[in-house]
Amino acid sequence: MRLVVKVGTSLIAPGGRIDTALMRGLVDQLDLPRHEYLIVTSGAIASGMSNLGLSEKPSNVPRMQACAAVGQSLLMHTYEQLFFGKKVVAQLLLANDDFTSTVRYTNLQNALHELLKLGVVPVVNENDSVSVRELEGAFGDNDELSALLATAVQADWLILLTDVDGFYVPNGKRPRLLRIVRKLTPKMEAVCNGQSKLGTGGMRSKLRAAKLASEAGVHVAIVNGHHILEANRADLESSGLAGPMRDRLLLNAERIAEIARGLREVANLPDPVYERLAEWERPNGLRIRKVRVPLGVVGIIYESRPNVTVDTVALALKTSNAIVLRGGKEAAHSNQRLVEILTSVVGVPEGAIQLLDSSTRDSVQELIKARGLVDVIIPRGGPELITYVTENSAVPVIETGAGNCHIFVDESADFDMADRIVINAKTQRPSVCNAAEKLLVHERIASDYVPRIVKKLLDCGVEVRGDEATCRLAAGLNVIPVVPQDWGEEYLRLCIAIRVLLDVKEAIAHINRHSTKHSEAIVTRDEQNARRFLRYVDSAAVYWNASTRFSDGAEFGFGAEMGISTQKLHCRGPFALAELTSTKYEVIGTGQIRS
Repeated sequence: MRLVVKVGTSLIAPGGRIDTALMRGLVDQLDLPRHEYLIVTSGAIASGMSNLGLSEKPSNVPRMQACAAVGQSLLMHTYEQLFFGKKVVAQLLLANDDFTSTVRYTNLQNALHELLKLGVVPVVNENDSVSVRELEGAFGDNDELSALLATAVQADWLILLTDVDGFYVPNGKRPRLLRIVRKLTPKMEAVCNGQSKLGTGGMRSKLRAAKLASEAGVHVAIVNGHHILEANRADLESSGLAGPMRDRLLLNAERIAEIARGLREVANLPDPVYERLAEWERPNGLRIRKVRVPLGVVGIIYESRPNVTVDTVALALKTSNAIVLRGGKEAAHSNQRLVEILTSVVGVPEGAIQLLDSSTRDSVQELIKARGLVDVIIPRGGPELITYVTENSAVPVIETGAGNCHIFVDESADFDMADRIVINAKTQRPSVCNAAEKLLVHERIASDYVPRIVKKLLDCGVEVRGDEATCRLAAGLNVIPVVPQDWGEEYLRLCIAIRVLLDVKEAIAHINRHSTKHSEAIVTRDEQNARRFLRYVDSAAVYWNASTRFSDGAEFGFGAEMGISTQKLHCRGPFALAELTSTKYEVIGTGQIRS
């Protein structure tokens, strides 16, 4: 697919200064391996103004030319940095004559097609420093330029990124967002006026660009690019959270790109709905087949992790389910913005995604009592939330569990491998449910391995607690004696408890007694011990020589996950598309009756 993405001044340079973090977030979301992109960028004048110390947009053309000349080099340098290691970028500065002169237009098309053939991302702007007509608004703040460019390269989509949600029409006191415009009318253009303080465009110029591109067969989307990170910043400032819990709430460019990748992976997975699971014919001629069908309406109650909003919506819609979301109040702004984006997607049925008020606990109570309206409830969060929902819900529950995860280092373990696995499982992201919380060590290697791993954990900033043997073997190191409740606690922070055990049998017994049935691992060269561990540890995911951090829908190839179930009905472990379906039997006869 070939896409032209236009980034406006009000988005790229709010206040006259380039927003590098926002630009990085946009670039990171581009699916560069699969699609061709052309970027039409504004912001040169605003960037130049900032560098020259000018607070207001110049009113005379020569000063604007000077600002454009200064700002364009900085703007292009920023794009080169953002695309470094991903794609080569090329700068094209265009004027209106490049589209009106037959010879120049042909030359432009040839250059663009060759750049795309070479895998280069063209970064296009008006030639403001020398072409006065562009400064006087010939391209309408690059909106018309982007439409002309999309036409020239026969793009599939033109995406106009701006700082509003789209096109609003009068609707009493509250204007209504028009999600799909099939035909642009003079009346629509009449209600759009005004332009940004730093740019020359506005919604009117975007509608004209949309009309121009759509008449050439290009699909057009006007999209708010000023969104998720701002909403998330508001949540972070008001949440009062710190440490790992703040990390759960945090969104950044990398995490948004990861969310986007997960969405694409889910979209590319086979649709399980109406998959034929079995089919047979009875002696009386009846043909019976068992097929997957949607569960219906899925309710999910979760804490302050905005990525869960997108993951669960993607999985629900892929399986033709509706979804009701009740997120944590700390992520209210992020969740609201994400749901606005998701519901604005063309083709999403109205009402299929609902976000409940997170400022009151009444919404939780109403959701879990909505038997007959909601088909299943999925709680994702700490033990208190999960216990409350499972004990009080009138709606069937798929229980996701806390993660008191264990790693057992057996007597034949490779110490270097064990170090990597333990450090990764504990420190990569300690606030998530698949992080290791307990380390069990075979007594025959304890004298060598315990002081070694304790030192490495302490060097990583991990608080280490230990049984009597651990404290003795790591004498001189800062090990805190455990108390009985440590063995059942999910820390969700940089803390781990260590116990020395007799053998794999005792390790299995300890895990089955204290774990939350989530994820456990053994590090060993002994295949017999490994297979014993895999068979008899009663948890949803059991690993041999790998980190527990892989207990994740995306890592299992599911694209995303609804959660990690620690119950045994109707699903267990990371669950996604297949588990969001039920089954029914289709029975085809030729008039049979039962005798």
